[in-house]
Amino acid sequence: ILVMSAVYWEKQGADRLCAVHCLNALLQGPYFNPGDLADIAHQLDREEARLMGGAALAGEKSSANVDDDGNFSSQVLDNALKRHNCNSTNSLHESVRAQISQFPEREVGYICNLHAHWFALRKVNWNGKLEWFNLNSLEMGGPELVSEFKLAAFLESIRQQNYTIFVVRGQYPTSDPGLFAGALLEHQMFVDAIKMQVLQQQKKEKEAKDMQQAINASKEGGDDAPPSFSMFAPADKRTAPTTDWGALGGGNRLDGGGGAAPAPAPAADDDMDDDLRAALAASMQDVQKSLPEPIAEPDAAAPDTCTIQVRTSGKAHKRRFPMECSIAKVFEWLEFVSASDPGSLGLSTPLIAHGTYHVMTQTFPPAARKKYSRSGQQVEEGGKPVGDSTLKALGFEKQEGLILQA
Repeated sequence: ILVMSAVYWEKQGADRLCAVHCLNALLQGPYFNPGDLADIAHQLDREEARLMGGAALAGEKSSANVDDDGNFSSQVLDNALKRHNCNSTNSLHESVRAQISQFPEREVGYICNLHAHWFALRKVNWNGKLEWFNLNSLEMGGPELVSEFKLAAFLESIRQQNYTIFVVRGQYPTSDPGLFAGALLEHQMFVDAIKMQVLQQQKKEKEAKDMQQAINASKEGGDDAPPSFSMFAPADKRTAPTTDWGALGGGNRLDGGGGAAPAPAPAADDDMDDDLRAALAASMQDVQKSLPEPIAEPDAAAPDTCTIQVRTSGKAHKRRFPMECSIAKVFEWLEFVSASDPGSLGLSTPLIAHGTYHVMTQTFPPAARKKYSRSGQQVEEGGKPVGDSTLKALGFEKQEGLILQA
């Protein structure tokens, strides 16, 4: 069984339920849904109305704690946290300001707000160490590692962008992915090192596609036409508006209008990438240790062997196998190699992160080629399981070329 560090994160789509995503990311599990927060908001409305002698709340909307778009006030989030024995306090409050200013890394989590957007910062057990992550639901690349050294600079950078930062203290729930097995929705996930690489690769591809579309749009009208000024940067690269939203709480509404802006990237982004690469490399070493070792390679002079060369994206790997070994052993070798160095196979992520991948023989004529598919521990050819079949039984020659498709 593969055991890895994982951090819980929720991806925000077209919804404006960042408060729900923020709380769940902070608590490291799907503890709240929109209905839960709406119930809390209406309960607060009733209490406020009672304190006002039953008078109707002023304004066009009936609630001071949730609007029609699903934006919730800070009081709602604080009351939700109290249900899990936690409390939020504005980090500039005199009771906590000095402690957080000097030792922000000693805390466990923060929730941050600008306009109608909320996101969480949380310290979690990752790769055998306690690490900080930015769990912004609008970040296409998933959780972002924030080193302890850079945490103070990151908090100060978002404060300068007019974010209000709340420190959350109390008895956090124990993070255990097994508690939620089979209960996660599509946008809810526990992200390990492999999944993190997949998300980051998807982000790069999306940004490249967006940039190309923007370039194409700027050239509309022909080569002689002046450049168009309707080019847009990718969504999570746009500069956040600097609206003064300094005081949350005390009945303030969170329906400031306009689109929610993602949190700015941590300071010294290049260095942050190095931190993430180091953490991923360490985690991938754990992945490789959990995989079965490739079978011993026969000597060059050994009889009854097959030399297999695997090609992908201009790269190639070659290894000898006994003809009597199963084809599953070839796949295990590829997975072991890709876990430590995906790039050596022309990949951006390890093979075990792909779910299903294939190798195809280079037999001639092309009609005689076979395609072997790997999904989990199963190997199939033409829809039939062949994982236990030997190379000899499958018709492999002394020299066999395979094309990797992942």
